[in-house]
Amino acid sequence: CGCCGNRLVKGKAQNKNWYCTTARYKTGLGCEEIKIPEEKLAEIVLHAIVTQCRLMGEKIGQLKKEENTIQSEFLNLEKEYRRLRMQIEQAAASKIQYYEEYVKGTFSKEEFILKKQKETQKESELKERLDVVELQLSEMKNLMENRTEQISDGKALAKYQDVTKLTPELMRELIRQIIIYPDGRLRIEWNFC
Repeated sequence: CGCCGNRLVKGKAQNKNWYCTTARYKTGLGCEEIKIPEEKLAEIVLHAIVTQCRLMGEKIGQLKKEENTIQSEFLNLEKEYRRLRMQIEQAAASKIQYYEEYVKGTFSKEEFILKKQKETQKESELKERLDVVELQLSEMKNLMENRTEQISDGKALAKYQDVTKLTPELMRELIRQIIIYPDGRLRIEWNFC
C-alpha cells in the first residue's frame, strides 16, 4: 500500500481485487482508495517486465560495443607498455655501453657523465610514462571486468523479453515489491536494480 506500507490482500479465491486491509481499522490514510483488479495489475506488471527486459537487451548491445572499444584501447595500451619497457631496457643498456666506451678510452670522463645523465633522464621520463600506462591498464582491466559482469547480469534478464504469461516464479525472480497509490499510480521495485 502506498499509504500505510502494508501488504495488499486479495482475500478469497473468487475475489478479483487487491486491496489494503488497513482501511478497515484506520481511516484518513487513503488506504480505502487502494483497490486494483487482479487482471489489470497482472497486465500492467507483465507489460513493465517485457519493457524492462527489452531495454536491458538494448543496453546489452550498447555494453558490448563499449566492451569492444575498451578491449581495443586495452590492446593499444599493452603495446605501448611493451614499447616503453623495451626503451627503458635500451636506455639501461646504453648507459652500460657508454661506461664500457669510457673504460676503453673512447669517451672522456665529461662526455661519459653527460651521456649517462642524458640516458638517466630519458630512462626516468620513460619510467614515469610506464607508471601512467600501468595505472591505465589496471583501470581498463577493471572496466572490462565490470562490463562483462553487467552483460552477464543483463543476459539473465533479457531472456524474459518475450514472456507472455505472468507466473509467481517470474514475479519473485524479478520484482521486489509493487506499491499502489490512491491515485492509481504503481511503482515497481525490481530485484535487478
